[in-house]
Amino acid sequence: METLRTAREKAGLSQAELGRRMKIDPSIVRHVEAGRLKPYPRFRRVAAGILQMEESELFPETTQAR
Repeated sequence: METLRTAREKAGLSQAELGRRMKIDPSIVRHVEAGRLKPYPRFRRVAAGILQMEESELFPETTQAR
């Protein structure tokens, strides 16, 4: 997920730091960014809050079907 990676890097956060702030294993961030794992609703909500973005902006491919 290029949008997540771009937003995370723009915020100056590593995958490990984003994972720590989200209270999840950093490997989950890595897998979501690589497209190997679909971001579940809590992941989308918490990541958007930390990165100060709208969920639909950060994860457009997962929120369009709503």
